[in-house]
Amino acid sequence: MKYALMFLQMIPAIITAIKEIEAFLPSSGFGKEKLASIRDSLSKIFKEIDAVWPAIETLVGALVKLANETIWKKKAEPEITE
Repeated sequence: MKYALMFLQMIPAIITAIKEIEAFLPSSGFGKEKLASIRDSLSKIFKEIDAVWPAIETLVGALVKLANETIWKKKAEPEITE
């Protein structure tokens, strides 16, 4: 339960981090680096980040996907098949 409350309290910080990182580096292809930046930033604020990181990583992925499809209007690159 302790981690559930911490997770909920981090959501606004996560959304802000995603927006700021995307504004700073809007280029595609840097997802891993952007995610690492979010983890590094949050670890400075929330000391117990490791305990909830898998859930945060899933949340970040869902929020970025939603933003890509709505706010930023980015579409996934089509796969090239031969």
